[in-house]
Amino acid sequence: MASFEIHCPTCNKKVTATTLLGGSDLTSALTSDAPIKVIHLTEDQGDHIWTIGIEERKNLANVVAKELVRWS
Repeated sequence: MASFEIHCPTCNKKVTATTLLGGSDLTSALTSDAPIKVIHLTEDQGDHIWTIGIEERKNLANVVAKELVRWS
């Protein structure tokens, strides 16, 4: 799993979210059309889970390529 900054559509703000896929599964999903879900943990609203869009996917691919993610 990879953690990175992304806009949360529920909170309507930039948050740190984590992909539900990790390692080679995430890499494979980034190079295919497979959906990529992320989770943003909240203290009071319940956790937010959503599928990232095309632009977010491109940004995540760039972040992964530049090794700017935190892997868990």
